[in-house]
Amino acid sequence: MDKRLRTVVCQTIEFIALTESRRLMVVVGIPVFFVVLFELVANYGVLILFFAVGLATVLYTRSTAQRTIAASVYGVGVLMIGCFSLSCTGMEHKVAQSH
Repeated sequence: MDKRLRTVVCQTIEFIALTESRRLMVVVGIPVFFVVLFELVANYGVLILFFAVGLATVLYTRSTAQRTIAASVYGVGVLMIGCFSLSCTGMEHKVAQSH
């Protein structure tokens, strides 16, 4: 990993770890960003809200800022892959019905 990138990540984690309210901002902010992003890109309806609530719950249960940040990156990645696979499955189903 690049030393400058590592420094930025460490500074971000230290900034969030200073107070509990900053960690809670991450717990709320990341799922809200996820919902806004997916509402703009694709319309999954309330499914995205359920995913966001689940992600917020997972982030809230992390004990440290470092674990919260790691879980947010991992969680958003997993949810993005899941939503992408849902959309691909829906496309395959539509193609199969058209033939």
